[in-house]
Amino acid sequence: MKKDRDILGIVALTLAFVLMVSGGLFVWNTFFAGEPKPDDEDPIIVETVIDVALEDATVFRLKELDFQFVIAEITVTSNKKIDLGLEMFSTSEGIALNNVAFYTDKIKENGLTLEKLGLIDQFVTDQMSITGKVFIPILDKTAKTMTLSVNFEKKIDLTFDLNVATGTKYEIGLTSADLITDGNSYKITLGKMVSLNNEPVFHSTPSGEKDLYDFSETSNLVALEIDIEGLNATSVGIDDAQFIADGSTVSAYALTKSYTCEGYPNLIDVAATTVKEGYLYLQINDINESILNKKGTLKLKLTGSQEWIIVFYLDTEA
Repeated sequence: MKKDRDILGIVALTLAFVLMVSGGLFVWNTFFAGEPKPDDEDPIIVETVIDVALEDATVFRLKELDFQFVIAEITVTSNKKIDLGLEMFSTSEGIALNNVAFYTDKIKENGLTLEKLGLIDQFVTDQMSITGKVFIPILDKTAKTMTLSVNFEKKIDLTFDLNVATGTKYEIGLTSADLITDGNSYKITLGKMVSLNNEPVFHSTPSGEKDLYDFSETSNLVALEIDIEGLNATSVGIDDAQFIADGSTVSAYALTKSYTCEGYPNLIDVAATTVKEGYLYLQINDINESILNKKGTLKLKLTGSQEWIIVFYLDTEA
């Protein structure tokens, strides 16, 4: 019996020791250990939520180009700061929007410019939303729909209806109100057109004589107002010019400097280092055709150049 009591005493002492240690740890953790260190906390991960929406789209299907294109206004929203490059956008034809230089170069070659449209090359903002316009080329000029994909982990698709092309070259081309310049050697400003059909036009012969020339029975003659200026001490002149009105198959051609009309100084083949104001005489060899007050394509060839400058002209009186 004594031996049993000794064993029970040992067990009781052991339990008492365990309880004392456990109680001490509880008191320490409760009153002395303090708050857990930040490093001990589980990190809070905020998932990025991003959305892309189509606000507006204009389809351009121009006869000068062998492709069509869309100018799309797109809004990107997120719960974080936005930094989204155009490499994330691709068309159903496999064109990435950060790789469209081939198409924009073709547009420039045809006398058009996209610079007026305020296009962006990335969606970047510290805010939670940003809206911008992007250029989207479409190889198939007969395509009626197109899908633009935003290639996140969960892809977003935007669908475009291409059935109606309302975009015109005058929205992206140069008009009479615009300045034509390379920024370095020349500056040309276009003005209105006036008819010279009822004005006395003289032709200077090689001998120096001036003959009155009547165009009214065979053609129409128009004077296009123009200012020319050479930049950085450069001498600039216009050697040749052509104009074709929209919807017409008949071109008007510039008369040479041997033709003059009082009040309308002929600037063809006239060198300018400062501003010179005058006109180009454009003759269309069809009495039933007129370019007066018409929109159309104007081609200018500068002195010493083999390249044509192509602009889209909108008469100020039209």
